[in-house]
Amino acid sequence: MNIRLRELNENDPEIISNAFKQQGWEKPVDLYIRYLNEQKRGERVSIVAEVDGDFAGYVNVLWDSYYLSFREKRIPEINDFNVLMKYRRLGIGSKLMDRAEEIMKERSDFAGIGVGLFTDYGNAQILYAKRGYIPDGRGIHNGQQYIEYGDVATINDDLTLYLTKKLIKQEICIKNITEEQAEQFWKIRLESLRVSPEAFGTSYEDSVGTPISEVVKKIKNEHDEYILGAFTEDNQIVGIAGFRKGQGMKFKHKGMVWGVYVSPEYRGKGIGKSLMVEVLNRGKDIEELKQINLSVITVNRSAVELYKKLGFESYGVEKNALEYMGDAYDEEHMTYFYK
Repeated sequence: MNIRLRELNENDPEIISNAFKQQGWEKPVDLYIRYLNEQKRGERVSIVAEVDGDFAGYVNVLWDSYYLSFREKRIPEINDFNVLMKYRRLGIGSKLMDRAEEIMKERSDFAGIGVGLFTDYGNAQILYAKRGYIPDGRGIHNGQQYIEYGDVATINDDLTLYLTKKLIKQEICIKNITEEQAEQFWKIRLESLRVSPEAFGTSYEDSVGTPISEVVKKIKNEHDEYILGAFTEDNQIVGIAGFRKGQGMKFKHKGMVWGVYVSPEYRGKGIGKSLMVEVLNRGKDIEELKQINLSVITVNRSAVELYKKLGFESYGVEKNALEYMGDAYDEEHMTYFYK
């Protein structure tokens, strides 16, 4: 299952409206056209989730909340968050929330969200509580006003409890992995082979028994051969990428990137891009290096699109490049040329 997150585009309004209509929900095309126009004006960001290329859900970041208390405090709001029923319990909602919070961190130390009070909102209430959202202390909001003691109100979608969360801006440091970090490196390398077995030429089954003494020998710390790690503030490795320059007279003009991986819980935060940008920047200072090559399975569209945005060009697709557990995978071969 390949989950992809991207911004709302011109093709989405009718697709999204029809998808909700099929499950009995009335969400007009005009709503998503409005979201698209507001996104173009910089008033909101609408993030769409796809599963294997099919629409699965979306979430909005509204920079100027309709809720007065958030608007006065400049707290952006997660707004109109929906996942199709057939795609629930697959972690898609959490991925959408992760991306929304990452976007909000760019402008605010807090995230805001509103949740309904009756049973239909039960799963959302649980999700927000688990993610650390707490009531803003203003009580129940009904349309344009708060419910006071003794008020009588109809239970409907207008009754809302607003929640806030302090956003922790964790810094990620990109640096070389050293021999002393061999065990930690090998742990995430094995994780990559286990979690995404189709993505790498090496298999988990062939690698899991490798002694650490052999892993240490694989770790180079040279300007033209190294393994990058994405380190959290507590020095945990959450992403990796290897690079080595070609050897010999006929290959010294090119290098190769291998083993690019980011742990699932840290995806959608730009870590993969940061690793690749570091590789490309270092390549500028490597004598005689003119190009960097890599290969990526074609079903990993998010990676393919990232590499293209960074300037990599495709030069061919190898059919059935890898086989695993009876399934065949095509690989797209790409090159980055230094101008």
